[in-house]
Amino acid sequence: MRLQRYLNEIKITREFKLKKATGEGRYARFQRKIKIGKETYDIGIANTLPGEFEISFGIEGKPLKVLGTGNAFKVFAAVAQAIQEFLKEMDKKDVPVEFLTFSAGADEKSRVRLYDRFAKKFEKMFGFRLTNREDVGGFDIEYEFKRVT
Repeated sequence: MRLQRYLNEIKITREFKLKKATGEGRYARFQRKIKIGKETYDIGIANTLPGEFEISFGIEGKPLKVLGTGNAFKVFAAVAQAIQEFLKEMDKKDVPVEFLTFSAGADEKSRVRLYDRFAKKFEKMFGFRLTNREDVGGFDIEYEFKRVT
């Protein structure tokens, strides 16, 4: 499987952290750092509302934007693995994960195409269904997935 091949080329520099937020059953951030080539990437999944989590990833210490490093498939492989671990951890802790979201800048055409492809794989891999792909004021394309029970 191509995903596993990319994962074999990634060095995980720190296992994920799960930080509990204030409030019962709320988790602020699931975080993982990975090293691909010379860059360290930060993958985060933040609790935005009860049952809803937002996924973000990028090069540590740099603004979220198209990176142009040529590592898109390796990064997505690591993001997929982090999501899988996150979902297992939340299931163990009996924390409901009903929605997952991520977004791309609407002006970043190559990223939007890549995210569209990732969204299709996401549905198959994690048991979520794309419920909304919305252009938010020409600024962002937002993807929302609902867990299929």
